[in-house]
Amino acid sequence: MSGRNNNRGKHRQGIKQNNGGGGAFSRFTQKHKEKDDDEDMGEGSNRRQQRKDTHRIMVTGFPTETKKETLLTCLQNALKIPLTPVQFSIDNKHAVLHVNKKLEANSLINLSGLQFNESTKLTILSLKGRNPPPQVAENKKEKGKRDKVKEEKMLLEIFVQQIYDHANNALDLSDLQKRIPKIRVDFRTPGFVESLFRILKDKTPAITTINFANNNIGQLFGFDKAKSLGLNILNLSFDTNQIKSVDHVRYLKDLNLRELVLTNNPVSQKTEAFEYRKKISKTLPNLQLIDGYDIKLSSFVPIRSSFCDTPVTQSFADDFVNRFLDLCDKNRSGLVHAYADNAVFSITSYPKNKALAPYAFHDRNLVTKNGYEKRAEHLYVGKQRVVKELCDFPETKHQREGLVVDAFMVKGINTVDLITINMHGDWIEDQGRFRTSYNRTLLLAPAPPNSSALVNGFQAVIINDILHVTIAKKHPIVNNSVNTSTTTVTIPTIAGPSSSPIPVTPNNILIQQQMVIRFSEQTGMNLTFSEQCLTSNQWDYDKSLINFNELKLANSVPPEAFIK
Repeated sequence: MSGRNNNRGKHRQGIKQNNGGGGAFSRFTQKHKEKDDDEDMGEGSNRRQQRKDTHRIMVTGFPTETKKETLLTCLQNALKIPLTPVQFSIDNKHAVLHVNKKLEANSLINLSGLQFNESTKLTILSLKGRNPPPQVAENKKEKGKRDKVKEEKMLLEIFVQQIYDHANNALDLSDLQKRIPKIRVDFRTPGFVESLFRILKDKTPAITTINFANNNIGQLFGFDKAKSLGLNILNLSFDTNQIKSVDHVRYLKDLNLRELVLTNNPVSQKTEAFEYRKKISKTLPNLQLIDGYDIKLSSFVPIRSSFCDTPVTQSFADDFVNRFLDLCDKNRSGLVHAYADNAVFSITSYPKNKALAPYAFHDRNLVTKNGYEKRAEHLYVGKQRVVKELCDFPETKHQREGLVVDAFMVKGINTVDLITINMHGDWIEDQGRFRTSYNRTLLLAPAPPNSSALVNGFQAVIINDILHVTIAKKHPIVNNSVNTSTTTVTIPTIAGPSSSPIPVTPNNILIQQQMVIRFSEQTGMNLTFSEQCLTSNQWDYDKSLINFNELKLANSVPPEAFIK
């Protein structure tokens, strides 16, 4: 027993020793265990390497409760290559695919925006950089925009409430970007204009006058929203902006405007003032003031038929005009017999046009010619000089059809009666390529005895000739009865060589120029407005000064009158 027990003890000790690594069995089992462990470690390493080498793609945008098979089928049908995801997990909002090939990953990412059903689109992106889903980034961006818009709207509301003139229902929004630098002022965007008018409707519903000066406004699209929002805007100023065309005012036609200011815009600087105001008044018929000027609808009436104060004047005018126009068309050098020795001639043209180019060099438009030196340069004095300039113009063929002739007697200096003839008509030049419309004013005095004028059939000579040419247009003719007084008038003649010489226009012009300069210095107005004031008061200096003081006291003199 003791032997068996000893042997049993020795056996246990041997096993224990073998388990400690001392025996062959122990070495065998340990070898196989290490082999198995190495295999297990290799498989784990491969799995980790496999996960590391795959591309993770996230898919969002599909409806909740979408099955994995449905989503996978949708993606596979849209791809041109087989889709073999190593791993594919899905929940109610997101799906994550692991794919081995970069081509598969890029192909999936390119499917972003794929229509999943009628109402949803898929958003697909790589999770390599752990980018947030695009809709999350988009939401943050949109939220930032909304917050910015709210902040700008609040600043604009506060600004409007602070500067609103309740007494006059007026608002000065000039130079808005500089005055509120924290907001983005862009009148080119209709949304900004509409948003502004909505603020005015909410904060200043009774507003009637707005000043938009110096805001770099180039067009008026969107300003019609003021009417649809219920605002009753009567007066608008767009002074010192970039409006280039009269056509833009069509966006204001529903506003029922009473006054519009477009001074210091390209449209008011490149367009003749009368024509530009006429176009605006047609688009906005309720306007009373344009750039501070009263709109006289009577100045836009259609052309009237010929008018003469007496039948004798009419007969004389018809004869003189026929002779004059015949010479203009057939023998222009012969016009030397129709002018007085010290005759004066000037011409203006509008607009700049190829057809009117031959007249542009001689143009004496007082609106564009600044300074009396330039104006005097194109004032042609003396019949020889006048006819020389006329001969430089293109050959013409005056159209007698539609010709309007007004003629009437006027009292001259030293009791010499004069005749004024106003002509309006068309002529054709360059073999019918161009049709030009003209207005011509002739001031006539009796022809001196034994003069070449009488020898050539002219009972009177031209002492002043003012010609304006423009592009021909069709005008309606209003039929008016000619005023034919029963008083008979004869064309006066000069008694003899010892008679006093006929006063000529250049002297009068120099006197008027001196009056304009003096009036400008006394009132502070520029020469253009000074001349307008004197002209409207028949060159009565004292009367003009009284009229100016009354207008100035009533704040009715436009600001541009003092810009020199």
